[in-house]
Amino acid sequence: MNRKPPDYTEAELRRWRADMLLKQPAIEVMPGLLRGIDLVSFSLGTSAKGAYIRIVGAAGDPEIMMVLNPVVATALRDAITTSGREGGWLEEDGTVAEPILAL
Repeated sequence: MNRKPPDYTEAELRRWRADMLLKQPAIEVMPGLLRGIDLVSFSLGTSAKGAYIRIVGAAGDPEIMMVLNPVVATALRDAITTSGREGGWLEEDGTVAEPILAL
């Protein structure tokens, strides 16, 4: 597969990496702050500067489109993989874990 060249500069990449570290919010889950979209579906498009993600919520909320730079996209992938494995809902091969039925 021939990979397209990225369409960003070294300065942009350094800024994205710094932003990811310096602007990252705390992970503590606080039920009073939990609000927003109950994500039910998405589509993902690619560009030479990262990925475009368009999300759809369960409550008929307006669709939202976001741009994920390569640093954020990679961090999101890694975080989902780690969370899924630690939470028991993602298999080691990356597939969704099947429920264990009680007999």
